[in-house]
Amino acid sequence: YYKQVCIYAFNRKELENYKKFGKKSILEISEDIEILRFFEINKKIKMVKIKNKSIAVDVKTDIKKVQQFIQHEKKN
Repeated sequence: YYKQVCIYAFNRKELENYKKFGKKSILEISEDIEILRFFEINKKIKMVKIKNKSIAVDVKTDIKKVQQFIQHEKKN
């Protein structure tokens, strides 16, 4: 299965288009996923497969897990 790692990169023009679209749509509100606004204004979204494991950072305590992971990777 695939897991989504959300890293977004936009140029200035695309961000201005995002803002022009206005308020959140019903879909964006219900799903609470901001990237859906780009789908709704017919913008292409590129997804890339990555080989490395990712670590979610959802709460403050997750930061320590990431720091430990980075330190471990530096040693190896």
